[in-house]
Amino acid sequence: GRLVYGSSASGRAEVWMSDADGTNARQLTNERAPSMQPSVTPDGRYIVFQRFTQDGGNVWRMGIDGSDPKQLTRGALNLGPHADNAFVYYVSLTSGSPRPWKISIDGGEPVSLGDHHFRLIGLSPDGKRQLGVSWDEGARRSALAVLPVEGGTPQLLPDIPAINGSWAPDGRSITLFLPHEGGVQFLRFLPGEKAPQPLGKVVDRVFAYAWSPDGKQMALARGQASTDVVLITRTGSGRQ
Repeated sequence: GRLVYGSSASGRAEVWMSDADGTNARQLTNERAPSMQPSVTPDGRYIVFQRFTQDGGNVWRMGIDGSDPKQLTRGALNLGPHADNAFVYYVSLTSGSPRPWKISIDGGEPVSLGDHHFRLIGLSPDGKRQLGVSWDEGARRSALAVLPVEGGTPQLLPDIPAINGSWAPDGRSITLFLPHEGGVQFLRFLPGEKAPQPLGKVVDRVFAYAWSPDGKQMALARGQASTDVVLITRTGSGRQ
Protein backbone atom coordinates (compact mmCIF):
# COMPACT_ATOMS: atom_id res chain seq x y z
CA GLY A 1 0.00 0.00 0.00
CA ARG A 2 0.89 3.67 -0.28
CA LEU A 3 0.22 6.85 1.67
CA VAL A 4 -0.74 10.16 0.08
CA TYR A 5 -0.45 13.08 2.47
CA GLY A 6 0.34 16.75 2.93
CA SER A 7 3.73 17.77 4.30
CA SER A 8 5.86 20.89 4.77
CA ALA A 9 9.12 18.91 4.69
CA SER A 10 10.26 20.91 1.66
CA GLY A 11 9.65 24.21 3.46
CA ARG A 12 6.24 24.71 1.86
CA ALA A 13 2.94 22.81 2.02
CA GLU A 14 3.04 20.18 -0.74
CA VAL A 15 1.50 16.79 -1.56
CA TRP A 16 3.67 13.74 -0.98
CA MET A 17 3.47 9.97 -1.45
CA SER A 18 5.29 7.15 0.35
CA ASP A 19 5.05 3.43 0.92
CA ALA A 20 2.72 2.38 3.74
CA ASP A 21 5.67 2.12 6.16
CA GLY A 22 6.84 5.67 5.37
CA THR A 23 9.76 4.69 3.13
CA ASN A 24 10.38 5.90 -0.44
CA ALA A 25 8.73 9.28 0.21
CA ARG A 26 8.59 11.57 -2.78
CA GLN A 27 7.11 14.99 -3.42
CA LEU A 28 4.30 15.08 -6.00
CA THR A 29 3.71 18.83 -6.21
CA ASN A 30 6.33 21.52 -6.56
CA GLU A 31 4.70 24.88 -7.14
CA ARG A 32 5.15 28.25 -5.51
CA ALA A 33 1.53 27.99 -4.32
CA PRO A 34 0.86 25.80 -1.25
CA SER A 35 -0.90 22.50 -2.01
CA MET A 36 -2.65 20.52 0.73
CA GLN A 37 -5.50 18.24 1.84
CA PRO A 38 -5.02 15.51 -0.79
CA SER A 39 -7.63 12.80 -1.32
CA VAL A 40 -7.37 9.80 -3.67
CA THR A 41 -10.21 8.62 -5.91
CA PRO A 42 -11.42 5.06 -5.17
CA ASP A 43 -10.06 3.76 -8.48
CA GLY A 44 -6.60 5.12 -7.65
CA ARG A 45 -6.34 7.20 -10.83
CA TYR A 46 -6.37 10.70 -9.42
CA ILE A 47 -5.47 12.80 -6.41
CA VAL A 48 -7.66 15.83 -5.72
CA PHE A 49 -6.30 18.59 -3.50
CA GLN A 50 -6.60 22.27 -2.73
CA ARG A 51 -4.07 24.83 -3.87
CA PHE A 52 -3.76 28.43 -2.73
CA THR A 53 -2.72 30.97 -5.37
CA GLN A 54 -3.04 34.74 -5.60
CA ASP A 55 -6.63 34.14 -6.76
CA GLY A 56 -7.53 32.24 -3.58
CA GLY A 57 -8.02 28.58 -2.71
CA ASN A 58 -9.27 26.19 -5.37
CA VAL A 59 -9.71 22.51 -6.09
CA TRP A 60 -7.19 20.75 -8.35
CA ARG A 61 -6.76 17.27 -9.78
CA MET A 62 -3.62 15.40 -10.80
CA GLY A 63 -2.62 11.86 -11.73
CA ILE A 64 -1.71 9.45 -8.95
CA ASP A 65 1.95 10.01 -9.87
CA GLY A 66 1.63 13.81 -9.72
CA SER A 67 1.32 14.24 -13.49
CA ASP A 68 -1.01 16.54 -15.43
CA PRO A 69 -2.26 18.87 -12.68
CA LYS A 70 -5.54 20.54 -13.62
CA GLN A 71 -7.47 23.30 -11.86
CA LEU A 72 -11.14 22.33 -11.49
CA THR A 73 -12.77 25.26 -9.67
CA ARG A 74 -12.51 29.02 -10.04
CA GLY A 75 -13.24 31.35 -7.18
CA ALA A 76 -11.96 32.80 -3.96
CA LEU A 77 -12.41 29.94 -1.48
CA ASN A 78 -13.20 26.41 -2.65
CA LEU A 79 -11.79 23.96 -0.12
CA GLY A 80 -11.63 20.47 1.35
CA PRO A 81 -12.12 18.26 -1.73
CA HIS A 82 -13.04 14.57 -1.70
CA ALA A 83 -13.87 12.55 -4.79
CA ASP A 84 -15.53 9.44 -6.09
CA ASN A 85 -14.58 8.29 -9.57
CA ALA A 86 -16.90 10.75 -11.30
CA PHE A 87 -17.28 13.87 -9.14
CA VAL A 88 -15.29 16.00 -6.73
CA TYR A 89 -17.20 17.22 -3.67
CA TYR A 90 -16.01 20.35 -1.91
CA VAL A 91 -17.03 23.34 0.17
CA SER A 92 -17.32 26.89 -1.11
CA LEU A 93 -16.94 29.84 1.25
CA THR A 94 -17.80 32.43 -1.39
CA SER A 95 -21.05 33.32 0.40
CA GLY A 96 -19.22 33.70 3.71
CA SER A 97 -20.50 30.41 5.14
CA PRO A 98 -19.53 26.87 4.03
CA ARG A 99 -21.86 25.48 1.35
CA PRO A 100 -21.62 22.05 -0.36
CA TRP A 101 -20.83 21.81 -4.08
CA LYS A 102 -19.66 19.23 -6.59
CA ILE A 103 -17.94 19.31 -9.97
CA SER A 104 -17.04 16.67 -12.55
CA ILE A 105 -13.67 15.00 -12.06
CA ASP A 106 -12.86 16.36 -15.53
CA GLY A 107 -13.98 19.91 -14.72
CA GLY A 108 -16.91 21.89 -16.06
CA GLU A 109 -19.71 23.77 -14.35
CA PRO A 110 -19.99 23.31 -10.57
CA VAL A 111 -23.31 22.17 -9.08
CA SER A 112 -24.73 23.46 -5.79
CA LEU A 113 -25.83 20.76 -3.34
CA GLY A 114 -27.90 23.01 -1.10
CA ASP A 115 -27.95 26.28 0.76
CA HIS A 116 -27.12 24.81 4.16
CA HIS A 117 -24.13 25.26 6.44
CA PHE A 118 -21.99 22.18 5.75
CA ARG A 119 -18.24 21.58 5.99
CA LEU A 120 -17.26 18.35 4.25
CA ILE A 121 -15.14 15.76 6.07
CA GLY A 122 -15.34 12.78 3.72
CA LEU A 123 -17.37 10.42 1.54
CA SER A 124 -18.86 7.14 2.75
CA PRO A 125 -17.18 3.96 1.44
CA ASP A 126 -20.17 3.29 -0.85
CA GLY A 127 -19.91 6.82 -2.27
CA LYS A 128 -23.54 7.70 -1.50
CA ARG A 129 -23.21 10.00 1.51
CA GLN A 130 -21.08 12.87 2.70
CA LEU A 131 -20.04 13.28 6.33
CA GLY A 132 -19.50 16.82 7.48
CA VAL A 133 -20.07 19.45 10.12
CA SER A 134 -23.33 21.39 10.10
CA TRP A 135 -25.12 23.68 12.52
CA ASP A 136 -27.58 22.47 15.15
CA GLU A 137 -29.83 25.50 15.58
CA GLY A 138 -31.70 24.02 18.54
CA ALA A 139 -28.54 23.31 20.54
CA ARG A 140 -26.72 26.36 19.15
CA ARG A 141 -23.59 24.38 18.34
CA SER A 142 -21.81 22.62 15.51
CA ALA A 143 -22.65 18.94 15.01
CA LEU A 144 -21.73 16.11 12.69
CA ALA A 145 -24.20 15.60 9.86
CA VAL A 146 -24.78 13.35 6.85
CA LEU A 147 -25.68 14.74 3.43
CA PRO A 148 -26.57 12.63 0.34
CA VAL A 149 -24.21 13.17 -2.58
CA GLU A 150 -27.23 14.41 -4.55
CA GLY A 151 -27.63 17.24 -2.03
CA GLY A 152 -30.52 18.26 0.19
CA THR A 153 -30.80 18.94 3.91
CA PRO A 154 -28.03 17.63 6.19
CA GLN A 155 -29.18 15.01 8.72
CA LEU A 156 -27.73 15.97 12.10
CA LEU A 157 -26.04 13.41 14.34
CA PRO A 158 -26.49 15.21 17.69
CA ASP A 159 -25.65 12.16 19.87
CA ILE A 160 -22.04 12.07 18.66
CA PRO A 161 -20.01 14.26 21.05
CA ALA A 162 -17.32 15.56 18.69
CA ILE A 163 -16.85 17.02 15.23
CA ASN A 164 -13.59 15.23 14.28
CA GLY A 165 -15.36 12.14 12.98
CA SER A 166 -14.80 10.10 9.84
CA TRP A 167 -16.57 7.20 8.21
CA ALA A 168 -15.60 3.82 9.61
CA PRO A 169 -14.73 1.16 7.02
CA ASP A 170 -18.13 -0.54 7.50
CA GLY A 171 -19.81 2.55 5.99
CA ARG A 172 -22.41 2.72 8.77
CA SER A 173 -20.59 3.89 11.88
CA ILE A 174 -18.49 6.96 12.65
CA THR A 175 -14.95 6.92 14.03
CA LEU A 176 -13.77 9.78 16.21
CA PHE A 177 -11.32 10.53 18.99
CA LEU A 178 -11.65 12.28 22.35
CA PRO A 179 -9.01 13.53 24.81
CA HIS A 180 -7.98 10.81 27.26
CA GLU A 181 -5.25 10.87 29.94
CA GLY A 182 -2.94 13.21 28.06
CA GLY A 183 -3.53 11.52 24.71
CA VAL A 184 -6.62 10.50 22.77
CA GLN A 185 -8.97 7.54 22.69
CA PHE A 186 -10.51 6.38 19.42
CA LEU A 187 -14.17 5.39 19.51
CA ARG A 188 -16.70 4.06 17.04
CA PHE A 189 -20.27 5.34 17.17
CA LEU A 190 -23.24 3.82 15.37
CA PRO A 191 -25.74 6.65 14.79
CA GLY A 192 -28.78 6.17 16.99
CA GLU A 193 -26.94 4.19 19.64
CA LYS A 194 -25.67 5.80 22.83
CA ALA A 195 -22.79 3.49 23.79
CA PRO A 196 -19.60 3.82 21.68
CA GLN A 197 -17.16 1.00 21.01
CA PRO A 198 -13.57 1.75 22.16
CA LEU A 199 -10.99 1.15 19.43
CA GLY A 200 -7.72 2.06 21.14
CA LYS A 201 -5.64 4.81 22.71
CA VAL A 202 -2.78 6.99 21.47
CA VAL A 203 -0.51 8.78 23.93
CA ASP A 204 0.32 11.67 21.58
CA ARG A 205 -1.80 14.44 20.18
CA VAL A 206 -3.52 13.37 16.92
CA PHE A 207 -3.73 15.96 14.15
CA ALA A 208 -5.32 13.82 11.42
CA TYR A 209 -6.05 10.20 10.61
CA ALA A 210 -7.42 8.00 7.83
CA TRP A 211 -8.43 4.36 7.38
CA SER A 212 -6.94 2.14 4.71
CA PRO A 213 -9.52 1.09 2.08
CA ASP A 214 -9.68 -2.45 3.50
CA GLY A 215 -10.23 -1.14 7.03
CA LYS A 216 -7.31 -3.08 8.47
CA GLN A 217 -4.97 -0.15 9.14
CA MET A 218 -5.17 3.47 10.22
CA ALA A 219 -2.65 6.16 9.30
CA LEU A 220 -2.08 8.86 11.92
CA ALA A 221 -0.49 12.29 11.94
CA ARG A 222 0.54 12.43 15.60
CA GLY A 223 2.97 14.28 17.85
CA GLN A 224 3.19 17.07 20.38
CA ALA A 225 2.53 20.78 20.11
CA SER A 226 4.01 23.49 22.30
CA THR A 227 3.00 27.11 22.70
CA ASP A 228 4.62 30.08 24.41
CA VAL A 229 3.46 33.46 25.62
CA VAL A 230 5.32 36.30 23.90
CA LEU A 231 5.48 39.84 25.27
CA ILE A 232 5.95 42.56 22.67
CA THR A 233 6.89 45.95 24.08
CA ARG A 234 5.90 49.07 22.19
CA THR A 235 8.96 51.33 21.95
CA GLY A 236 7.61 54.15 19.81
CA SER A 237 4.63 55.60 18.02
CA GLY A 238 5.47 53.87 14.77
CA ARG A 239 5.10 57.13 12.86
CA GLN A 240 7.60 58.02 10.17
